[in-house]
Amino acid sequence: MQVTKEIKRKSSMAKFQKMQPARSRIRSLCLLGLIVFSTAVWAGAIKVKWNANSEPDLAGYRVHVGESSGVYTKIIDVGDTTEHVITGAEYAKTYYVGVSAYDDSGNESELSTEVSITLKAPGIRAVRSAHGLLLSWQRVAGADSYEIFRDADPYFIADQPFVLTPDTTFLDDTFVPVRDVGVYYQVVALRNGATIFAFSRIGGYTVYLAKGINLISLPLIPDSAGVNNVLGDQLTGGSSKASSDYVMIYKEQN
Repeated sequence: MQVTKEIKRKSSMAKFQKMQPARSRIRSLCLLGLIVFSTAVWAGAIKVKWNANSEPDLAGYRVHVGESSGVYTKIIDVGDTTEHVITGAEYAKTYYVGVSAYDDSGNESELSTEVSITLKAPGIRAVRSAHGLLLSWQRVAGADSYEIFRDADPYFIADQPFVLTPDTTFLDDTFVPVRDVGVYYQVVALRNGATIFAFSRIGGYTVYLAKGINLISLPLIPDSAGVNNVLGDQLTGGSSKASSDYVMIYKEQN
């Protein structure tokens, strides 16, 4: 009787295994510990890359995207490729991404390890015009207005807003270029009056160029007024054009 029970138990277990959904049986289709790399690439876009699967009957991958962990509102079939660019992303919003693989029969693997990325808005852009200094920036997700702070000190405390606007551009028509004098700005995104994002500061600074050779040290505004930043950044420069010393030859008059 014991042998008969054992045979029946195994038979029932085999039947149970056959009834399992395809997702459970093809767990090996997607490598455990699949790594997804996410980086912001251009305005409103996130590039996602992952390790390739070695299954011979692999047909493709699906990218799962959501705004909450484990909740995916968009599923994108990207075919047999190991990278994808997600477009239409909003700045200052966090996105959660996972990848699954599927085979020729349509069986789909379990989801890879989830990763998250917050798309940070680029800095403010300042352009001199005949009417003043035009500031522009990217819209921040969820923001209903923006505060603009202005001061002659690049390290000012942003506690008194100069302007409150719902727009993503602002023309400061009070800006007047004065030799060796700068005006500096801070833009803060608000939602219902509370700060949700602060842009890096930017300044309009008038540099005097003499006829001949001029040495200009950048950045004009170091990260802080400390000796390490002023001497370290401005004198030694760096790998980026924003933190390097320039020799400029000006052919006109002073």
